[in-house]
Amino acid sequence: MKKILMILSLVAISEMALAQHSTGDMNLNVGLGLLSNLKTGDTAVPPVGASFEYGIKDEISVGGYLGFTSSEFFNNKYSYTIIGLRGSYHYDLLGNPKIDTYGGVMLGYYILSVDNSAVTTANSVYYGGFIGGRYAFSDNMGAFAEIGYGVSILQLGANLKF
Repeated sequence: MKKILMILSLVAISEMALAQHSTGDMNLNVGLGLLSNLKTGDTAVPPVGASFEYGIKDEISVGGYLGFTSSEFFNNKYSYTIIGLRGSYHYDLLGNPKIDTYGGVMLGYYILSVDNSAVTTANSVYYGGFIGGRYAFSDNMGAFAEIGYGVSILQLGANLKF
């Protein structure tokens, strides 16, 4: 019985050692947004976004974000762009080495351009939070999903790990 418990303990420790996110990891997420929160009228360009992050510690990564969408309303075209810096905390929520779960915050700049209107641009500081997860199909490719306040409420897409 002691041997079985010892073997199970070693297996559990080795599973925990397989970190989903490590110091020096570089990840690129590219995705399509659903449920846009930056929209006036009919969607002209669906929300698209890309984020890059670099692991500065096993649980912490920093990086950037770029998101874009546009819509049309009463002969005006609205273009929304978000450029920001992100910080994420990665945690082992599910105990599966192929799954990386994380949450974080973003601080950036929000740019609104309006064509055919008296107001041509409106810019402001932008902040938001997000939670997400990645599933690795291989060492370098996977899929991701994020929920948060960015160019859309839900973003789904591909992940590349360098």
